[in-house]
Amino acid sequence: MSRVFLDTNFFVYASDDGAPGKRDRARQLWSEMLVSADLPVISTQVLQEYYNILTHKLRLRPADARTKVLLLGNIDTVLINPVLIEQAMDLHGRDTISFWDALIISAAQSVDCDEIWTEDMQTNRSYGKLKIVNPFSGT
Repeated sequence: MSRVFLDTNFFVYASDDGAPGKRDRARQLWSEMLVSADLPVISTQVLQEYYNILTHKLRLRPADARTKVLLLGNIDTVLINPVLIEQAMDLHGRDTISFWDALIISAAQSVDCDEIWTEDMQTNRSYGKLKIVNPFSGT
Protein backbone atom coordinates (compact mmCIF):
# COMPACT_ATOMS: atom_id res chain seq x y z
CA MET A 1 0.00 0.00 0.00
CA SER A 2 1.37 3.40 -0.94
CA ARG A 3 0.22 6.94 -0.42
CA VAL A 4 0.01 8.90 -3.65
CA PHE A 5 -0.37 12.67 -3.70
CA LEU A 6 -2.37 13.78 -6.72
CA ASP A 7 -1.49 17.19 -8.15
CA THR A 8 -4.09 19.49 -9.65
CA ASN A 9 -3.33 18.54 -13.25
CA PHE A 10 -4.46 14.96 -12.55
CA PHE A 11 -8.02 16.17 -11.89
CA VAL A 12 -7.92 18.82 -14.61
CA TYR A 13 -7.08 16.24 -17.25
CA ALA A 14 -9.83 13.93 -15.97
CA SER A 15 -12.25 16.80 -16.74
CA ASP A 16 -10.68 18.08 -19.98
CA ASP A 17 -12.31 16.89 -23.18
CA GLY A 18 -9.74 18.94 -25.10
CA ALA A 19 -6.98 16.49 -24.14
CA PRO A 20 -8.59 13.08 -24.72
CA GLY A 21 -5.42 11.02 -24.28
CA LYS A 22 -4.61 12.56 -20.91
CA ARG A 23 -8.30 12.58 -19.93
CA ASP A 24 -8.59 8.85 -20.58
CA ARG A 25 -5.31 8.14 -18.78
CA ALA A 26 -6.38 10.13 -15.69
CA ARG A 27 -9.75 8.38 -15.60
CA GLN A 28 -8.12 4.96 -16.02
CA LEU A 29 -5.65 5.62 -13.20
CA TRP A 30 -8.44 6.94 -10.96
CA SER A 31 -10.53 3.80 -11.56
CA GLU A 32 -7.53 1.60 -10.78
CA MET A 33 -6.75 3.58 -7.64
CA LEU A 34 -10.30 3.17 -6.34
CA VAL A 35 -9.94 -0.62 -6.29
CA SER A 36 -6.31 -0.76 -5.18
CA ALA A 37 -4.71 -0.36 -1.79
CA ASP A 38 -3.16 2.96 -2.85
CA LEU A 39 -4.37 5.89 -0.76
CA PRO A 40 -4.84 9.13 -2.70
CA VAL A 41 -4.00 12.41 -0.99
CA ILE A 42 -4.60 16.01 -2.05
CA SER A 43 -4.28 19.40 -0.36
CA THR A 44 -6.42 22.47 -0.04
CA GLN A 45 -4.10 24.03 -2.63
CA VAL A 46 -5.17 21.36 -5.15
CA LEU A 47 -8.85 22.03 -4.45
CA GLN A 48 -8.39 25.77 -4.97
CA GLU A 49 -6.37 25.40 -8.15
CA TYR A 50 -8.82 22.83 -9.54
CA TYR A 51 -11.81 25.14 -9.03
CA ASN A 52 -9.93 28.05 -10.59
CA ILE A 53 -8.91 26.06 -13.68
CA LEU A 54 -12.39 24.58 -14.10
CA THR A 55 -14.02 28.00 -14.09
CA HIS A 56 -11.39 29.83 -16.14
CA LYS A 57 -9.52 27.53 -18.51
CA LEU A 58 -12.27 24.93 -18.97
CA ARG A 59 -15.04 27.54 -18.69
CA LEU A 60 -17.37 25.54 -16.48
CA ARG A 61 -20.15 27.36 -14.72
CA PRO A 62 -19.20 28.00 -11.06
CA ALA A 63 -22.01 25.71 -9.85
CA ASP A 64 -20.74 22.84 -12.03
CA ALA A 65 -17.14 23.43 -10.94
CA ARG A 66 -18.27 23.50 -7.31
CA THR A 67 -19.91 20.09 -7.75
CA LYS A 68 -16.73 18.62 -9.22
CA VAL A 69 -14.57 20.01 -6.41
CA LEU A 70 -16.96 18.78 -3.72
CA LEU A 71 -16.77 15.27 -5.20
CA LEU A 72 -13.16 15.22 -3.99
CA GLY A 73 -14.30 15.75 -0.40
CA ASN A 74 -13.71 12.13 0.63
CA ILE A 75 -10.05 12.16 -0.36
CA ASP A 76 -7.53 12.59 2.45
CA THR A 77 -6.84 16.34 2.27
CA VAL A 78 -3.86 18.16 3.76
CA LEU A 79 -4.77 21.57 5.14
CA ILE A 80 -2.16 24.12 4.08
CA ASN A 81 -0.98 25.86 7.24
CA PRO A 82 1.84 28.24 8.23
CA VAL A 83 4.23 25.37 9.03
CA LEU A 84 3.85 23.90 5.53
CA ILE A 85 4.23 27.35 3.99
CA GLU A 86 7.48 27.86 5.93
CA GLN A 87 8.77 24.45 4.80
CA ALA A 88 7.86 25.31 1.20
CA MET A 89 9.66 28.65 1.42
CA ASP A 90 12.77 26.85 2.72
CA LEU A 91 12.60 24.25 -0.07
CA HIS A 92 12.03 26.94 -2.69
CA GLY A 93 14.96 28.94 -1.33
CA ARG A 94 17.43 26.06 -1.55
CA ASP A 95 16.17 24.29 -4.67
CA THR A 96 15.28 25.17 -8.25
CA ILE A 97 11.53 24.64 -8.01
CA SER A 98 8.62 27.03 -7.85
CA PHE A 99 7.11 27.95 -4.51
CA TRP A 100 3.82 26.29 -5.53
CA ASP A 101 5.57 23.01 -6.36
CA ALA A 102 7.48 23.26 -3.08
CA LEU A 103 4.16 23.64 -1.27
CA ILE A 104 2.85 20.46 -2.94
CA ILE A 105 6.02 18.62 -1.90
CA SER A 106 5.75 19.89 1.68
CA ALA A 107 2.09 18.82 1.87
CA ALA A 108 2.89 15.37 0.48
CA GLN A 109 5.79 14.88 2.86
CA SER A 110 3.68 15.97 5.85
CA VAL A 111 1.47 12.89 5.46
CA ASP A 112 4.27 10.51 4.44
CA CYS A 113 3.37 10.09 0.76
CA ASP A 114 5.51 7.85 -1.41
CA GLU A 115 4.82 9.58 -4.74
CA ILE A 116 3.46 12.76 -6.27
CA TRP A 117 1.65 12.23 -9.55
CA THR A 118 2.19 15.36 -11.61
CA GLU A 119 3.51 16.52 -14.94
CA ASP A 120 4.63 19.85 -13.50
CA MET A 121 7.82 18.65 -11.82
CA GLN A 122 10.94 16.75 -12.84
CA THR A 123 9.99 13.09 -13.30
CA ASN A 124 11.88 10.57 -11.15
CA ARG A 125 13.31 13.29 -8.92
CA SER A 126 13.19 12.42 -5.24
CA TYR A 127 12.79 14.51 -2.11
CA GLY A 128 13.76 12.10 0.62
CA LYS A 129 11.55 9.03 0.08
CA LEU A 130 9.06 11.08 -1.97
CA LYS A 131 9.33 10.41 -5.72
CA ILE A 132 7.94 12.53 -8.56
CA VAL A 133 6.01 10.46 -11.14
CA ASN A 134 4.51 11.73 -14.40
CA PRO A 135 1.46 9.53 -14.99
CA PHE A 136 0.93 11.18 -18.39
CA SER A 137 4.30 10.50 -19.98
CA GLY A 138 3.73 8.96 -23.37
CA THR A 139 0.16 10.25 -23.73
